Amino acid sequence: MSLHKLYLFSKNTDASSTEMGFQYQKLKTLETWLRNRINKLDEVIYCDYEDDIFQRDLDKGASKFRQVKLYSSNFSFSREEIQKSLFNFFMLFVKADYKFDDVEFSFETNSGIGREVRGNDADLLREWAENQVAMSEQLKIYCREKVKGIIDEYIAADFNKNVSDANRAKFEEARKIYEELSDETWDIFIASIRWKFEVVSQDEAIPLLLGKITKLIPDLPLSIDPEKATTYISLLHFEIANRTAQSNEEDKKLTNDLLDIVLLTSGSEENRWYGETYAKWSNVNEIKYFTVGAFYEVVSAARHCRWELDESGHHTLWLSLLKKYINLADITLACRRKAIYEFLFLTFSPNSQTGLPREMIAGHEEWIRFYFNELEHRNSLADFKEDIFLLQSIEGILAIDSETSLTQAEIEEWKKVIEHFIDEKINTPRNNDELCLSYELKGDFIFNFNRTTPLRENVKTAIETYRQILPLLNEASTYSISGLSDYLIDILKILINEDVEDEVIDDIENFINEIEEYAVKTGKQHNAAHNLAERGALYMKKGSLKNFLKALDCFHKAKKLWYLQDTKDGYILSLINIAQIYLALGMNIAAKYYGLCGVWASVHFGDYTLLKRVSDSYGIVFKADFRQGSWMSALDDFKQYIFSRFEFKTDNLDEDDVFTELTTDLACILAAMPLLHPEMTAFIGFVKNNLKDIYTNYIKYSEEKLAAIFTKETSLNRILKGKLTSNPLNDVGAKRRIVFTTSGIDWEIGFENTAILNSVSEGVGAIIQMLLCEINLFNHDFHFLQIPITINITLNTDDKPRLTQRLSHEDSVWDLSIPSLTSSEDAAIKLHNAHLITTLRILLSNISVLQTDEFNNAFDEMLKKNMIADKILGTNTYEKVYFNLLTAEEFNESRRGDFSSLNFSNQKISENTLELYDGVSEKYNNEQSLEHIRFMYESTQKRLSVSLTKWIEDPKFIDLIKALRISGWLDWQILVALQNYVIEAKVKINLRATPETDPVKLNDLHNKEFARLSELDEKDCYMRIPAEWLQTDLFNFQLKKIPTDTLESFGLQNGMKHPNFKGVQYFLTKRFNFNLDDNSDNNPLQNI
Repeated sequence: MSLHKLYLFSKNTDASSTEMGFQYQKLKTLETWLRNRINKLDEVIYCDYEDDIFQRDLDKGASKFRQVKLYSSNFSFSREEIQKSLFNFFMLFVKADYKFDDVEFSFETNSGIGREVRGNDADLLREWAENQVAMSEQLKIYCREKVKGIIDEYIAADFNKNVSDANRAKFEEARKIYEELSDETWDIFIASIRWKFEVVSQDEAIPLLLGKITKLIPDLPLSIDPEKATTYISLLHFEIANRTAQSNEEDKKLTNDLLDIVLLTSGSEENRWYGETYAKWSNVNEIKYFTVGAFYEVVSAARHCRWELDESGHHTLWLSLLKKYINLADITLACRRKAIYEFLFLTFSPNSQTGLPREMIAGHEEWIRFYFNELEHRNSLADFKEDIFLLQSIEGILAIDSETSLTQAEIEEWKKVIEHFIDEKINTPRNNDELCLSYELKGDFIFNFNRTTPLRENVKTAIETYRQILPLLNEASTYSISGLSDYLIDILKILINEDVEDEVIDDIENFINEIEEYAVKTGKQHNAAHNLAERGALYMKKGSLKNFLKALDCFHKAKKLWYLQDTKDGYILSLINIAQIYLALGMNIAAKYYGLCGVWASVHFGDYTLLKRVSDSYGIVFKADFRQGSWMSALDDFKQYIFSRFEFKTDNLDEDDVFTELTTDLACILAAMPLLHPEMTAFIGFVKNNLKDIYTNYIKYSEEKLAAIFTKETSLNRILKGKLTSNPLNDVGAKRRIVFTTSGIDWEIGFENTAILNSVSEGVGAIIQMLLCEINLFNHDFHFLQIPITINITLNTDDKPRLTQRLSHEDSVWDLSIPSLTSSEDAAIKLHNAHLITTLRILLSNISVLQTDEFNNAFDEMLKKNMIADKILGTNTYEKVYFNLLTAEEFNESRRGDFSSLNFSNQKISENTLELYDGVSEKYNNEQSLEHIRFMYESTQKRLSVSLTKWIEDPKFIDLIKALRISGWLDWQILVALQNYVIEAKVKINLRATPETDPVKLNDLHNKEFARLSELDEKDCYMRIPAEWLQTDLFNFQLKKIPTDTLESFGLQNGMKHPNFKGVQYFLTKRFNFNLDDNSDNNPLQNI
């Protein structure tokens, strides 16, 4: 019989019209949801779909429809709510969707059954409710007649209301089917109905229900805080309300997985991550290709499930996904082993009820053998811990598994291999960190495998092995003993519960106490680093230059404290923050270095949880090269960034602010390059093609918009000037220049545009920028000349750098030759860096006018106080981290050296970033300055006593003096230049006849003669010097060097072999009133 045709008569039955009724219904739904999760019932609950609450278990073929009522009055068959519910139940009973289901209908209310009055059949309802599980035949007849009578009325009313000529045939057919229903069908329907009258007052019903729900929260198999039950109830209640309001059937569903996700994502950061990850992977049925980020996300989630959510039932999802990864064709060997490790540990995890593993070894032998036969394929030495613990677990299960083909002999062989690896590392460690970890692994091995040895003896041997670590700790950089301490504490708890002998407990307890100080130190370092990082973040938020420098110092200190195996993520985040601060300060090369250090550390620490930081670090590197105008390098950076972004991260690109920022800047590069350098148009087309979907979906629109704007040269220049600190495409051509301005000094570093010289020269630029930041932070006035400085870098084969200043008093140019670092030894790296710092210190001392001792004392104090050596060496040398970015072959792929260089009229396109000492120097003393000038007037009159009287009568001399005054020279400065020129001319004349040819001896004779003549009154050594001679370059030279000669009078000195005369004059003018101070009381030129 086609019962489903009767659904034609169905009515819309919405939930209760009162708000309290709605709340009661939602809370009943919540109670059901919680009980399902606790009892692991895999039902789907639909909110207000088909009925108030609809529960369906597709696997069991069961459907349950519930009408939930909150009322203050009692019920009987005469109540409309009962009649409407029965009719709705009947319509669902005949609906084809549930034809093959085991169906149950439930009427639930807080109220009770009323008294029998005037034919309301309340007694019949009461009898049915009391005997609903086992109804007598007579009761069935009474109930059948009552229910049929109620539904007859609804059918008749609906027929009369809705029948028409168009649908009459269908309605007639349906009515006929209804009228021919057998008593058996009616009995089946009646037997499927359940009545639940709680007999609780309306006022008490909701509080009582909330109390039940609150008690259910702690029973959930999730790692949540029972004290936050009210919060969890609110979150779940909101979810129910939200889904009730949806119109789509799928959106009305409540599942156990959804409950887990809602609660986990509301908890700790770790639980939120897990909840989001579980939600993301729950619907993944196929893994087509391998990416490191997605793989390790599954591994991390599986491990979290094993540690924190063992009773959640989530392990089935993770086991399924891990199995898919294990069988994936393109997975690396190391990652396949990692997947097998997590799969096996999750599989062998003990059942909380029985203590036995979920599964035995049988059936998993192939993967176990693969795992231990490929021991050399691991990410780091620390992975041996996993090998030891997994093998120990398998050996324990083997003792109770009679079905497996795995043998003890195989396990013994794997033990030998592991022990050999560890012993080899103990004998030939790369450094103290590796030696400490190797001793820890050896102790773990002894602790877990020497089962034939008495327990106490085994514990003593393991502890003696662990104790070898203690003398090495002071020389260890990254190793932390806190992990060993935590492990032993966990072991101790287990042994205490197992009632092992007191001596064993005491031995472990004593050793834990012995290492406690070292373990606590790690915790203190972490807390101190965390506090520094918080302060650094606050300084960054303030935003001023001074605060940025303070933030930089905080993060540098935090970086050093976090350089431990246990706090690697904090260390890498410090590197990234340091890079961002350098970027904010315009120190792009320093920022690039610390970004590259972030990449290096994320990869070389050997911890898969850190790989997510690789793309973050590459993002900084890209920003640094983009802002520096090194756009060919930026294109290489983006290639590495996008690869690592896809490989190591799984979050949505559309929600990634960093990705959006980088693609916007990349669009700027792609739009501007063909306009700036038309010969690179084809190259840019090649770049776009290689970017594929990334270009099409994320860059093309912005690039085309920018290209339209950039066609106006003023717009292009304006936009680039706002984004860059140096002119664009400065890394194109056979030669490259790195240009930046800081502390009023224009720096230019030039070199051949090769891979090795890029790495070496950028390294020099990074150290200079870091040193200048530290000098600003140190807040000491080093009295640097504000002059353009050029450093031309080449390679040498020596063991240290060589610095030589070129002969020029106009341009300050140094040639710096540097050896390329080939060694990976820590000592060689530190020595190489020390040589570079020393060389650049010499350069800085050259451009400082402080006296040598004063400069060295201040610089040494700064080195010590600011811990410069630690800051300048991030994780490795610049060369090493640079070639971690790309190989020399990859560098040459773009053929950047084959394009022509771009010439810009003004290379400097940004303002100075670090503060200048612009005001008058603290060393300046006006009285002393005037006294010195008075003395100059007196001494020059003595040394020019004859020449001056003759020159003053010469019109050419008078014109010369006037012209020099117009040029800004003061009379005392002119007189000193005249004096020096005259004495120099006399020295040369007097030494013409000397037979000496040795340059050193000649210079000595020159100095002695100059000093002798300086002591004489000119009347005692007069030689005629015509005024015409004063028009020569020799006199101009003497005039230009006057500021340099004057330095000593201020307690300063010239540091250069070939001083920059204009630079010294500019410096003295700004800092020592060189252009203002004069004392004309005794000025022999005052009447001119």
